[in-house]
Amino acid sequence: MSGFKFLIDTNIVIGLEDNHQVDGSLAELARRCATHHVRMFVDEAVDDDVCRDNDLARKAVTLSKRCAEHTLPI
Repeated sequence: MSGFKFLIDTNIVIGLEDNHQVDGSLAELARRCATHHVRMFVDEAVDDDVCRDNDLARKAVTLSKRCAEHTLPI
């Protein structure tokens, strides 16, 4: 069995990775995924969304953390 996988989109990535306090529900999602060995994947289209972000500081932080996530090619 390969285990469960969870595909997250741009809003979740930014909510988890930007330079602000993480929303409690997003932190709980990440915690439960880790507890139950559910791998979170990011759609490769997220990079396009992040690159269009006008908030340069948030864009830099998000892109710097993207290498830690698994990308699911479409």
